[in-house]
Amino acid sequence: MAKRFAESKIWEDIWYQELPLIWKCVWKYLCDRCDEAGIWKTNFKLAEFQIGVKIKWDDVEKYLNKDKQRIDFYDGFWVIKDFVIFQYGEKVFTSPHGFHKKIRDMLDRVSHRVLEKRNTLQVKEEVKVKEEVISFRKHENLFLQEIIKDLNEVLGTNYKKNTKQTIELIQARINEGFTLEDFKVVHRKMFQSWGKDEKMAKFLRPITLYGNKFESYLNQKEQTNGIVKNSNRPGSEYAGIETEVSNDKTGV
Repeated sequence: MAKRFAESKIWEDIWYQELPLIWKCVWKYLCDRCDEAGIWKTNFKLAEFQIGVKIKWDDVEKYLNKDKQRIDFYDGFWVIKDFVIFQYGEKVFTSPHGFHKKIRDMLDRVSHRVLEKRNTLQVKEEVKVKEEVISFRKHENLFLQEIIKDLNEVLGTNYKKNTKQTIELIQARINEGFTLEDFKVVHRKMFQSWGKDEKMAKFLRPITLYGNKFESYLNQKEQTNGIVKNSNRPGSEYAGIETEVSNDKTGV
């Protein structure tokens, strides 16, 4: 015995409540007698015999398609429009499962509905993916700009935001899961560590900071040597750059 889902809440639908009794029976008959693809091969005499009443079939549009296209009409076939989605979900239009493919083939023999539906779903998915890519790239671009901006503020430099190698290094670290805050911490820690050392200061640059040792720099212990901050030097509020303080009260 064939089994399928039935819409139990249809009794709350105003459309169904307002249907004459005979058309309630017709709708129930179609949902029960259609095949697994929601297709009813029209046999009006048999339907009238089984329902037990004469039916004015010309009124089908007036009642069953009132306010919504519930049935599509083809030569010798009626297709319940939302039947397969209700029974199997939208996956039926794209799933490689053998049964779902069978449903698509059955509908394709009656109309191009499946192909059109599948194309619509694919277009929607492509649009969604495209929007996500655009959103990601926009976010990624802002993220990158913020990193370089912070680096320049800390170091007092003027590194460009569109240098290919810098972008690739930052993207590599982002792909490893590092955050904007991680970059800011590295900027400050390494400036504090190397900023006073003439030999090391030259390595305060993207190619070094954002390379494979980025995680080591991030986890490096901060220096707490009580160095006096020089507010006149860019980035010194972050790094503790030493200011020479004269103890000679004569001012010489």
